Parts: sequence; structure tokens; C-alpha cells
Amino acid sequence: MPEQTLHHMHSPAPKHEQPTPRRRLSWRWLILTPLISLIVIWALIPAVRGYTLLANSNRQIPPASSAGIPVQSVSFSSTDGIKLSGWLAIANPKAPTIILVHGFKTNRTDMLPAARILFGGGYNVLLYDSRGCGASEGWGITLGVREPEDVLGAVKYLKGRSDLSNKHFGLVGNSLGSGIALMAAAHEPSILATVADSVWIDSHDQIQRMGNMRLGPLTLPLLPYEPTLVDQLIGAHLADTRPIDVIHQIAPEQSSSFIQPTTRIQQPLPRASVSSLKLRVRPSRSGLSPMEAILAQSGRIQPNTLNACSPSSSTTFVNATCEPRPSRVHRWYDA
Repeated sequence: MPEQTLHHMHSPAPKHEQPTPRRRLSWRWLILTPLISLIVIWALIPAVRGYTLLANSNRQIPPASSAGIPVQSVSFSSTDGIKLSGWLAIANPKAPTIILVHGFKTNRTDMLPAARILFGGGYNVLLYDSRGCGASEGWGITLGVREPEDVLGAVKYLKGRSDLSNKHFGLVGNSLGSGIALMAAAHEPSILATVADSVWIDSHDQIQRMGNMRLGPLTLPLLPYEPTLVDQLIGAHLADTRPIDVIHQIAPEQSSSFIQPTTRIQQPLPRASVSSLKLRVRPSRSGLSPMEAILAQSGRIQPNTLNACSPSSSTTFVNATCEPRPSRVHRWYDA
């Protein structure tokens, strides 16, 4: 047998190559890296949500000529020094002025439909951008914590205008603006009437939603630091922002209407007798007051069939949790 063949027959069988430690480590990283990334993303979700909840990038305002009523651009400061921007339309210097407070991350243009009705009814109207919205200062909103100071700044500004002889004011607030309006009215006696549309009573639901995130039919629990982060960003405790706690501070001579509360009211709200508010306005062509026209325009209720708990109360509830009965909503001015 040839020597080469013998050498081949006696050569040891090839050994299977063993994985090196470096190769085992690379397989572990292929598994662990996506897992670690998912954990990091999950941990950061409350931070991202907390910031985006407040930050507002919707800052464009159309020209005043598009308002549909003769408005002038104005600016004023909130009571804590934030510069605010808005439009003022003067129908009659001797008429009261209605301040319109827009909702979550919108701007003054959101309240133009109501402003047109009020202006047509003889009211002066002030539409403005809340802090962090539209053309006003601020990087974001404060979920109703600081915004009442915007309203109080608007009242102070209007009081200082020499071309407005009537120093009686009303508020119309929508959504987030509804609670803001109520909290401002509780601290300003010259606000003689408030309409709170889609009113909220506290921040409980908002804070509860911070604890998890819906993923289709699933609910993903989150780290519980988003409320603390939001408190730090707005400089106050969001949980302490409760319009329900200040409604009783609204004076009996102030008229308040609550339209379509967004949260079930669990406790009784104040009632008081109607008193003369010394507010006058021409009835609209439809025969409704401007306030009634605003309620009817919402599409949720019909003229002449507005549900009110008590027509003799200065606090009127429309489609609220009280027992409804057909009634005209009371006028909050002298006919």
C-alpha cells in the first residue's frame, strides 16, 4: 500500500470547530439589543407623552381680515406677565364685552362662530390666544393651571381701555377653556356671566390616562412619573386644578351656564337666585338671545327646547346630570 495512502488512513478525524467566546457574545447581543431598546423606549414613553401633551406647534393665525367681523389686533399681558395676542371687536362702547376662551391647543379662531353671533347681538368681543397658543408667548399650555391668569389679564386690559365705558364682562369658554373660564370668574367679580361649554370639573381623568397606553385591545402599563414631570413643566400640581372646587366662589349675581359637561358631576353645584346683571343686548333675528343662539348652534340642542334644571336659578345646566325639563334658558341680561 502506498505510503501516502497509509498516512491518510491513520490521520485523525477532523474535529468540529467550537464557537469562540466572542461568537457566543455576538449572539447574545443580537437577542438582548432589541429587548433593551424596547425597555428604553417603554421607559421614555411617559417623558415623551408629558412633553407633547403640553408643547404646541399649532401657532399660525390668519389675517384679521378673515374674521368676518371688524376686529383690531391687540396685545396684553396675563397677570403673571405672559404676553398674549388677540382680536377685539367693538360693537358699542356702552355694551358689555365678552371674552372668549378657546379649547385645548387651538387659538382665537376656534371661537369666531360664537364671536360673530355675540357681535351681531350687540356685544363687544375679545378673542385671544391662550399662553402657548397662536401668537401668544409660551412654548406650551398648562392644562388650565396657569391659563386663568390669562383671562384675568384680559379683564385688566379691558378695564384700562378708555374707549369701553361699560366695565361689565362675560366669558364663553369651550372644552379646556370652559374650566379656565369658571376658575377666572371665581376670582373676578366684574365677570358677570359665564358660559362653560363641555365643562370639566377636575384633572382626575387626565392624570389617570398617564398611567397606561392603549395598544388596540391591550393596555400597556407605564412607569408612573409622567404626572410628576408634567407638574415640573407647568410649575404647579395638575391635580390641584379643579374647577368644581371654585364654582361656589362665583358670586350669586354672576350667571353661569354649564353645557354638556364632559365628566359626570358627582356633587351638587351651587344654585342662586337671578339678580339684575345690568347687561343689555338687542335680540337676534331668530328671537333668541346671543347666548341661546350659541347653545343652539352647537347642534346638541334645539332652540326653544333647551333643558334647564331650574329656570329661576342663576346657574343653568344644559343636558347635565340633573333632571331635565323643557324650559327656555334664562337671559343673563335685562331685556
